[in-house]
Amino acid sequence: MLTTSVCNQVRYIVEKHKGHKIYLVASSAGAPIAGTVLNRVDEIEGYIGIGYIFGFAAAFLFGGHYPGVLCSNKRRLFINGSCDMFTSVCEYLCCWCMMCGPRKTHTIPGVGHFEMEGPSYDSYMVDLIDKFVSDEDIPTGAYGCMWCLPTSCCSTCLLGVFTAIIIGILASLNYL
Repeated sequence: MLTTSVCNQVRYIVEKHKGHKIYLVASSAGAPIAGTVLNRVDEIEGYIGIGYIFGFAAAFLFGGHYPGVLCSNKRRLFINGSCDMFTSVCEYLCCWCMMCGPRKTHTIPGVGHFEMEGPSYDSYMVDLIDKFVSDEDIPTGAYGCMWCLPTSCCSTCLLGVFTAIIIGILASLNYL
């Protein structure tokens, strides 16, 4: 029901702004929800997730939304802080390596989850988003690219991420 509502809102925006590039920009808990609609509305060019919430605990609330953003061939930019208390850099990079399609990431050193959403980072975010939207060369990667996992990822982190993704897939299939 929530996904249908978001889809309807995005379709309304698309209708009002025909001929313009449409990118979804969402942060924190809204990022997984917006990511769900990414592949459901053809006119969406890409996605920017600020402080996207991955990880084991978040998967129970947002796991059903993960597949939309993990398995997309649309351009995606993920912005996170190195001190994010909801998703560690390790969890983030593990999920990043399992994504397919064109994507970029940007980690802001020494910044926490809520700091990125504050007014002191507004112009910084606008600059990152503007560069991303203007950039024609977005790298792609293979789905399930397990050999690209950073060596700093510990087995506990990997287990948490894999569990989160499995929970997400099961939730999206209505098994949970």
